[in-house]
Amino acid sequence: MEQAIQVIAETRKASATLLQRKLGVGFA
Repeated sequence: MEQAIQVIAETRKASATLLQRKLGVGFA
């Protein structure tokens, strides 16, 4: 269970980072 939670957390982090990069281009 812990591993699955970790993977989900990492995936969410990666997705958030990608979104921030896409959106960040307009704000930077």
